[in-house]
Amino acid sequence: MSAPATPGHNRWRFPALLFSWLDVAACLGAATYLLWNANFQGAAWFDAVSMLLAGLVLAWWTTIFGRVTLGLGVPATDGTLRALAVSYPLLTSLRLVIWGLTLLVILDGTFPTANPVALTAMMTLWGAAIMAANAVNAGLVRLATVTDELVRPQAERLSDWLNLSAALALGMLVINFVPIKGYGTPPTPTMNLVYAAGGLLDLVSALFQFLAVRQLAQHTTPRTPPAPQES
Repeated sequence: MSAPATPGHNRWRFPALLFSWLDVAACLGAATYLLWNANFQGAAWFDAVSMLLAGLVLAWWTTIFGRVTLGLGVPATDGTLRALAVSYPLLTSLRLVIWGLTLLVILDGTFPTANPVALTAMMTLWGAAIMAANAVNAGLVRLATVTDELVRPQAERLSDWLNLSAALALGMLVINFVPIKGYGTPPTPTMNLVYAAGGLLDLVSALFQFLAVRQLAQHTTPRTPPAPQES
């Protein structure tokens, strides 16, 4: 009989980390491309800042995720954990501001020829994806610091949010790859490829993260205490 799986032998951990770090690089690359494509002018700054902040939050998230899926405890005073806990609400707020401004522009009748059903679907999926991402960030912060007896229920809760995030990422991938006619300026083939590649990375990352966290929930063991930090 083979030995039971443990968090330290989580077979989904490596691909989850790999695609998460690729997603970080994609966020930073997309932000740079957005600014360059708009000649560093106009509303592109909002999207670029959002992408840059998303890359930073994801980098901190991935660092904590890597430790948690090894079965390691993370002290509440850990610098990376505190950075994640402070930054993800700021990212959610910025995304909601952009979402709200977009909604106001749509309701103002700026795109009269765009299909209203398609616009409604886009805004609904986009808003749900923002809130699901916020829940995923909050879920990992809680999972990193809970006591041993709460690891399983918290990991199960996080895996549920990651499962939902993967489904929403698929919807956003379709919307970004198939632009809505009459909604803004049609994207160039290069821009379309950038959005499609980013959406695909989001989807694959969420799937592998879900599988890694689900295995963590199924095979929990007492956590290794965090190493004492020097004062």
